[in-house]
Amino acid sequence: MPQYTAVLTWDTTTPVSAAELAFTPPAGATPIAISEVPEVEETAQ
Repeated sequence: MPQYTAVLTWDTTTPVSAAELAFTPPAGATPIAISEVPEVEETAQ
């Protein structure tokens, strides 16, 4: 049996503006280039 159950009811009729979904980075945040992200090797578990 699940330890936690959540039942969500979404209101899909209320319009959402693009501004509400826009990402605003926090102060001091800096972008990283994808080339700076190290590759991760997958290992068998």
